[in-house]
Amino acid sequence: MQTILFYFQSNSAHMQRNERIAIVLTVLAVLAICFGYAYASNDSGESEIEAKVLSFDAFGNAHFDLVMDDFRKIGADYGDDVRVTLGNQYVSAVLTVGYTGIACYEVFIVVGEDASMGAFNYDFLKMIELEIGDVVTITKIGRNPYVDFILKYQHNISMNRDDYPSDEAFGNYRMVDVGQIEPDTLYRSASPWKNGVRAEYVDNYYREQGVECLIGLDADYDEIKKMVEEHPDYYVSELFRQGKVFCDLYKPKFHVNPEQTKKFIEVYLQTDGKVGIFCTQGKDRTGIFCMILEALGGASYKEIKDEFGITISNLYGIEKDTTEYMLVENMYINRELYLFQHFDEIPNIPNLKWREVDFLPYDVEEVFTKYLIEYVGVEPEKVQAVKDKLKEGL
Repeated sequence: MQTILFYFQSNSAHMQRNERIAIVLTVLAVLAICFGYAYASNDSGESEIEAKVLSFDAFGNAHFDLVMDDFRKIGADYGDDVRVTLGNQYVSAVLTVGYTGIACYEVFIVVGEDASMGAFNYDFLKMIELEIGDVVTITKIGRNPYVDFILKYQHNISMNRDDYPSDEAFGNYRMVDVGQIEPDTLYRSASPWKNGVRAEYVDNYYREQGVECLIGLDADYDEIKKMVEEHPDYYVSELFRQGKVFCDLYKPKFHVNPEQTKKFIEVYLQTDGKVGIFCTQGKDRTGIFCMILEALGGASYKEIKDEFGITISNLYGIEKDTTEYMLVENMYINRELYLFQHFDEIPNIPNLKWREVDFLPYDVEEVFTKYLIEYVGVEPEKVQAVKDKLKEGL
């Protein structure tokens, strides 16, 4: 494996980007076949464990009374794929420490004080039908083909300013400056209330930029109100008291919840002046909704990918055009962009073979316009109003 990666890295400067991505994915496929998916024996002699569904959380994830020692009984550990079976239903899931380093539309099990099972940016109950009280059987498959190549992306996001090269990276904040979007009118960030000291950096940024309106995607009105009471002197708290913060708890399952996207478009059209958009980390929900605005603002396919990629570099320290960066693109950004174009495939997400999909660039303004009108159900005149608002500015 080290020889293969050395060859790739030493020759990467001479390869076209698509060729490099193809080689990386081919290497992963070969390694998965050769090493990852042969059933592994284990010292305990157990081949399976059982677990009962105890509850579902606000995001629809199923919780089991399991800890990592239970998975180790079948020879599985963090970074391994397991098979979860209920009757004639089954899914593959990767065992993770937290909700990061997971490919979009693939199933995970976060193992800590208990085990939480879900699908990244998707409703996994559309993949396997579970109810409280159901007992599933779990067996080991092998090593996940991505995990050993995305070591930075698997880390939980640090809350220590010293771990970041700049205030901008720490707060994951910036002006959205792509396409024909009028400069100094649209901004994005992590939460200006959550995440401890990080919030202070974001709040100061919005104050310095004179942001006049906020769209919050990670908390409803009552939760934001409590945070305002805890931080009454924040600039963003004053915006909230003035009625200039539009907030709700959006779920990071965009394509299967088109009503959320429709609501976001309507909220954006209600804003005045300079607008800031945020969620907890400024990554998933903020990233996707900013994609939509960037597309309607005349950005190119490449600009949208690169703008999203800034967040990957900010939060995880992954440098652009490295092997890990390109893998994250294929695990996340490319998959989301694919579904905007192929929204007829959304009902078929559980059956999509993502590692066989060709991700090709397209005219994003045309594709996103069609997506919003035909799939989400936004009126054409409202889509045009968003375009005008973005391109004409304040």
